[in-house]
Amino acid sequence: MDFDFTKLRWRIVERFRTQEDFAHAAELPPEYLAALLNNRLPFSTTDIVKASNLLDIPGKEIDTYFFTPKVR
Repeated sequence: MDFDFTKLRWRIVERFRTQEDFAHAAELPPEYLAALLNNRLPFSTTDIVKASNLLDIPGKEIDTYFFTPKVR
């Protein structure tokens, strides 16, 4: 199942301006972040916790950022 990361992408731009700046802050290779956001790799629990903390995503909203199914 693919997930829709549109809301997450907007939050990244809102807080860090670019995915590359966010990847640097999260200590992730930009290529790895791109693979996550393009559904080529799944987000790990560690990735979700780290991203949520950096992006100030409340726990009750994590599902809308990371687990919204992509509609085809």
